[in-house]
Amino acid sequence: VAEGARSKNRAPVLRTAADALHVARLGGIGQQVSDLIETTSGLETRCTVLGHLQRGGTPVPFDRWLATRYGAAAVRLAARHGFGRMVCYHHHAIGDITLADALAQTPKLVDPKSEMVQMARGVGISFGDSQ
Repeated sequence: VAEGARSKNRAPVLRTAADALHVARLGGIGQQVSDLIETTSGLETRCTVLGHLQRGGTPVPFDRWLATRYGAAAVRLAARHGFGRMVCYHHHAIGDITLADALAQTPKLVDPKSEMVQMARGVGISFGDSQ
C-alpha cells in the first residue's frame, strides 16, 4: 500500500503530524490494511515495508514505485483467485509465477526436513508446497 493511500472520505494516516517547523510525515496505512485483512480473513497477516526489506534502509523513488507495482499486481492476482502464485519482477516487467516454479529457480538454503521447518509446519505455517 503506497504512503498517502487512504479510505474514502478519510485523511491520510500520519506517522508525525505537522507543526510550525515540520511538514507531516505519512506512515502507518500499511499496518492498518494488514490489520483489516487479518480481521476480515481470520488469517495472520504481517505488514512489511518493501523498501526497508530490499535495502535495509530508507527507500529511494524506485523502491516506492516498485512497491506500488507489486502491491497492485498482488491485489489483481488475489482478485482472480491466483493463490499458490507470487508476484515477480522479471526483465523490467511485473508478472506472476507459481510458487513451485519460483522455488525451482531458487537455491535451497534451508533443509526442508530440518527441525525448524518441521516446527513451523507444526504450528500451521505453509511453505507453498503440498506437505
